[in-house]
Amino acid sequence: LKKLYLSGCLELTAIQEGKVFFEPLRFSNLQILHVDQCPKLKGVRVRSPCLKEVNLNKNAELVQVKVVSFLKPETHFQECPKLDSSKMKLERMKESDLEEISQELRNDESFILSALK
Repeated sequence: LKKLYLSGCLELTAIQEGKVFFEPLRFSNLQILHVDQCPKLKGVRVRSPCLKEVNLNKNAELVQVKVVSFLKPETHFQECPKLDSSKMKLERMKESDLEEISQELRNDESFILSALK
C-alpha cells in the first residue's frame, strides 16, 4: 500500500494499533497519507519508512498525531482546531529499525506469494 486516502469516515476515531497501549500503525511502503473530514477522528499514529506526505485536514476532533518515518514528510494540518503543536510528533526512525522493517517486508512478500498459490 503506497497511498491511503480516507475522507468523510463518520465513525473513524483513530488510526493506530492497540486499544490500551497505543502504538503507531505500521505500513511498510506507505508514501502518502490523506485523512480529511472525519468528524470523530481524535488520533493518528503511523509508522512508515518512506512516508513523504501527511495531510490531515478538516478533522475537528483531532488532538494527537505521531508519525514515525526515515524521511521528513511534508505535513498539512488545516482546520484541525483542537490540534496543539505539542501533540504533534514527527519522529525519525533509527537505523536499528532497518532489520525489523526488512522482516516485515519479507513477511508481506511471503503472504502475498502464498495467497497467489
